[in-house]
Amino acid sequence: MLASLRFALPCLLVAACMSNPPGSVDGSIKGNSYPVAAALSATVQTTSGGGFGMVVLSSAADACSPAAAQVSHPGEKSVVVIVAANDGRAIATPPTATGTYAIPDPTADPVPNAMVATVFTSNLDATCENNADDQTTAVSGTVTIDSIDGQLYSGSFDVTLDSGDHVTGSFSPGSCSSLAAIVTGDNPPPTCKP
Repeated sequence: MLASLRFALPCLLVAACMSNPPGSVDGSIKGNSYPVAAALSATVQTTSGGGFGMVVLSSAADACSPAAAQVSHPGEKSVVVIVAANDGRAIATPPTATGTYAIPDPTADPVPNAMVATVFTSNLDATCENNADDQTTAVSGTVTIDSIDGQLYSGSFDVTLDSGDHVTGSFSPGSCSSLAAIVTGDNPPPTCKP
């Protein structure tokens, strides 16, 4: 379940929500820096009855907009962090405990029983589209959740991406009520604006 999200979410997350002092992404990804202007957080419930916690670190300060006003920007970059409790079945649940969430071995099937995480990136092109060559996903490392306050997940990450890049970062996001609707496709797609 978590692995399939890395393909669907980058197209949906480019216009998510606004944040408090957001966080950081330290290290380059495919030679690019990833500045953080907004950090967004939500709990996403899936139609299968499961769910996950999500944090989006975005280079766009206006990343949290009402559904009718959502925009994406050429060159917009995002780092997406997903954490969940997994019992080895297809259904994961949103995290309720702080601690270390491990990036599972991408070749493992099924995912081991554990607190699991995934981290992936998006870098939009000149027409606000995702190019698969510009996306990366974590293949090892950890996400540490220091606090959970409702739908707000704060913490840090230390991961190696499939590009070979090693990045660390932190997040102290603000709430974004429309983030879950963006992920589940309940909001219209964003408009591309410079």
